Amino acid sequence: MARRIQVGEPQNDSEKRVFEYLEQHLPEEYTLFSNVSLSDSGKSLDLDGVILAPHAIYVVEIKEAKGISGDAFKWEIARLSGNVYVPKKHPLNVVEHKTRVLASKLHKHKNLEDIYIQDCICLYSPEKPITSVQDDPDRMKKVFWYRGSETFFTDASA
Repeated sequence: MARRIQVGEPQNDSEKRVFEYLEQHLPEEYTLFSNVSLSDSGKSLDLDGVILAPHAIYVVEIKEAKGISGDAFKWEIARLSGNVYVPKKHPLNVVEHKTRVLASKLHKHKNLEDIYIQDCICLYSPEKPITSVQDDPDRMKKVFWYRGSETFFTDASA
C-alpha cells in the first residue's frame, strides 16, 4: 500500500476516488501527493496529483469521464451526469505544461537533474470510459482508466 500525503483538498469526488484506489494498489515504496499547488511566473498551477515512484515522478491529471472524443486540438468529455464538457484548453497540453514547470524546478537541484518526470491523465468512471480521440498514439498512451493504472506507474521501462 502506497503512502499518501494530502497537500490540499480534493476538488471533486473523482480525485478522491482515484487517489484512494492508487493508495491501495501501488507498492509501499510509492508516495502520492494529492492536490498540489505550484507557482509558475506568479500564477498558481493546480496539480491533481504527483506520484513519487522509485524510478520516476508522475504528474497526474484526473478527469471524470464516461467517454472522451476529439483530436489533438480539442476534446469533448462526456461526464457521468450525461453532460458534455469541452475544456477551453486541451487536457494533455495542460498536464504537459504543468509537468514542464515541475521538471524545470526539480532539475535545478543537483541531485534531481536526471530524474524522469512523466505526465498522464487518469479517467475516473465506474465503467471503463469509451475513448475516441484522433491524436498521436504515443501521446494517447498517457490517457487511461484509473482501474489498472498501477501498471503504468510501476513500469520502469515506459
